[in-house]
Parts: sequence; structure tokens; C-alpha cells
Amino acid sequence: MKVGSMKARNTETFLFLFAGLILAVPARAQTNHAALMRAGATRLVVPSAVATRVVTNAGPNLATVKFTLPQNLENYRVLEEKAHVARPATNVATTARNEVQASLVAGSTLMFVEKGPSPAAHPISPSGSRQLFSTFMVKAVAPAGPGQTPRTDSGTVTMFADDPIPWIAGSNAYVAHLTVIFSSADSAPNNSLLPLSVALTGHNVQSIEPRSLELEKANEGKDVLVACDQYQTDVQVTAHYLTATNTVPLQLQKLTLPVMTQMIISKPMLFAALVGGLIGGLLRLFKGSKWGIKRILHFLAEGLTVGLVTVALLLAGFLHGQIAELSAQPQLVLAFALAAAAGSVGAHFLDQAVNHLRGKGPG
Repeated sequence: MKVGSMKARNTETFLFLFAGLILAVPARAQTNHAALMRAGATRLVVPSAVATRVVTNAGPNLATVKFTLPQNLENYRVLEEKAHVARPATNVATTARNEVQASLVAGSTLMFVEKGPSPAAHPISPSGSRQLFSTFMVKAVAPAGPGQTPRTDSGTVTMFADDPIPWIAGSNAYVAHLTVIFSSADSAPNNSLLPLSVALTGHNVQSIEPRSLELEKANEGKDVLVACDQYQTDVQVTAHYLTATNTVPLQLQKLTLPVMTQMIISKPMLFAALVGGLIGGLLRLFKGSKWGIKRILHFLAEGLTVGLVTVALLLAGFLHGQIAELSAQPQLVLAFALAAAAGSVGAHFLDQAVNHLRGKGPG
């Protein structure tokens, strides 16, 4: 009796230890992901071009500025926006290299919108993020009083994303972490370009949260989560601000064998099923008196295989609705328990499950 009681206590101890480990895995992953999200907006520093006033003989309501663009002028669509109406700008000239000079009427905004994503111009940063687009803006503000000239405010709106977009097992989808930021090196305390509203739409995406955001302060990014369709490669996100738009592709992580496996069953669920199956194989060993190496390996392998297959069948079969209604941790505990039960009775349990799915009675 003492030997049997000791074996029972050891078995119970193993079950509690494995169950605790299973429950700790998703909690730790969620904590790490939340920490990365909080740090996302502060890890990006965007150098912004500065518009410098040029003294000319222009009228009192015309501001002439000079600045240097990151790329050649041919790589930009140059728009002039006034009263919510945009038109191609004609008052822009290139002086040397990427140096540009432009004249603006008070109340108008000049926008240099990148024509398309340029991997060469925007390499992947050490943090693993890539700049998707960057639009430089300069706005002429009406004079404060008679005899004064318009002042100018400038800044750059930029969007970043991880490259490639990782597969998130907990969400069962590709989840893109975007950061939108308005950077400015202007010395003006109140930038007239702020607040700047940015609306986001997508192609082949499941969700965008949030779909609109307000950039209220310079050099402070805001985060956006985009869940992508896992079976589509042509994923695009479009940013709308003022009268301009930027459509950029999102590079998804390639479908490796581990990633495709997670599409069928997530890592925590797979871990719970495997551990449950092994425990089930150990329970079968406790029923007999022989502990030969071949018998141990046979029961462990059978318990692991039967437990995994049984959990996969139940996830896709008659318990799919019930499991989907549970939260993450009860799902893992249920998968562990089902795999352990299946592994403890061996192939007979799997035969009954297959017969049930086929509509047959017990064999």
C-alpha cells in the first residue's frame, strides 16, 4: 500500500509541475509582447528635414524656403494643399543635389510624398524595423500682424513596420506592429501642422486597430496593430492624411515548416498535447509490473502520438465549438487532460474517436 501510495503521489506531482509549466508559457509570452509594444514608439528616431527661410523680393504673403530632401526630387509626388484641395505644385526648383527651393502662399502646405517604397533608401534598422514611407511637409502660416512676413512650419510623417511581419501563434495570424510618427526639428513651440489625423485602410487584412489616430505631439510615435490574412501574400496598408495617401506592401514572414505547423495547432496547444500524451504513456506503464526499455519507449511513443492526434481531431471535430468558447488557459488545460486520457488508453481511444467522427458505433 505504501509503494502504491507513493507512486500515486509522484504521478500527481508530475501532473501539477507540467500543468504549471504549460500555464506559464502563454503568460510569459503575453508579458514580453506587451513590453515590446510599449517600447515601440520610443525606439524610432526619424531625422527630419528643416525648411530654412530665404530672403527674396517676394510679396508679403509669400514665403520662400530651402531644404534638403533624403532622396532625389524625382522620387516624390509634390503636392500643394490649400483649403483641403490639393494640386501638383509648380513652385518648386532643385538647386543642387537634393537641395530644393520653394515658394508658398500663406495658408498652403507643400507635401513631398514618396512615389513608392524604396528598400534601398529605407534599409532594415538594427531593431528589425523598416521605414515604409516618409512624407516631408512645410506649411506657410499667415503673418501675425501688418508688415510681418509668413512663418513656416515643417515636419515629416513616417510609418515603420517590423520586417518581415512575424507569425504570432497566439493570434493564429500574421500581426504587423506599425508605428506612425510625426518628426520635426523646427524650433517653433506650436507646429501648425499638428494635430495631424491619419486614417488607415488595408488590402488582404483581417483587422486594423486603431483605424484612425491623431498625432498631437512631434517626435512621439503611435502604435497600430494589423492582423493579416494568413493565406495571402499581397498585403497592403494605405495611410490617408491631409489630401495625401501612401500605399505600402507588408513583407510577411515566409511559411517555414514550423510556421505551417502552428497554423494547424499553436505552440502552447502543441506543447500541452505532447506533454499530456507523454503523461498518458507513463500512466499505462504504472498499470504493469514490467519496466523494460522497449516497453517504456513503446508506451511513451504511442501515448505521445495518440494524444497529439486525438487533440487535433477534437479541435477540428465535435469539440471545436466548446473549445473555441474557452479562454487561452482553460484550452491548454483541456488539451493536456484530453491528450493524457487518450495516451493512457492507447490506440483503442483513437479508434473510438475515429469511429465517432465517421458516425459508427463502438468497434
